[in-house]
Amino acid sequence: MIEKTKSLSSIEFNPDGVLYFAYRCEIVEDGKVLSTVTERGSLAPTEDLSGIDEQRIKAVAQATWTPEIIEKYKADQELMFGAPASQPESDG
Repeated sequence: MIEKTKSLSSIEFNPDGVLYFAYRCEIVEDGKVLSTVTERGSLAPTEDLSGIDEQRIKAVAQATWTPEIIEKYKADQELMFGAPASQPESDG
């Protein structure tokens, strides 16, 4: 019997507030691993967590994304890229 397994293998919190995470995905036949792939993702402190199913990722984000971290992230993004995309530039 062939089956696919997917498990969270790491969560990292960087000083800039971004969370990086990885899943280990395996294809297994009769107990023997045929293939292993790592899927990676990231979340910024300004992102909505409602679409995240993995509770451990949500827990780390909620514990580490303090108001100070979120404001610093927003300020750093504004310095690097200009006005945030969600705020239109004024004509004046």
